[in-house]
Amino acid sequence: MEKILVVEDNEVQILWAEKTLSDYTTTVVRSVEEAQVVMEKGSFDIILCDLELPFSSQSHNVSWYNGYCFFEGNIIPLLETGKIKGASLISNFEQPLSLFQRR
Repeated sequence: MEKILVVEDNEVQILWAEKTLSDYTTTVVRSVEEAQVVMEKGSFDIILCDLELPFSSQSHNVSWYNGYCFFEGNIIPLLETGKIKGASLISNFEQPLSLFQRR
């Protein structure tokens, strides 16, 4: 069974993900810091990462920069080395597409 990590801080989106992905082994975390901890402890096949995230569960500072840097620095290398099958950076945030293209 596929193991999916969902990195999301919005409760509505979390409930949707848990319902939609109920046929998979799904782990949900709410911050970049929590994602880093669970990724050190285990492996995942797919990672779905929100763009707008707090760095830690104690922080209320939600920023697109946190999610983007986490995706770029932690998830892209896993994709490039084949350690995960797929990943998606997801958001309702309106940003120019060119901002999020790989360089």
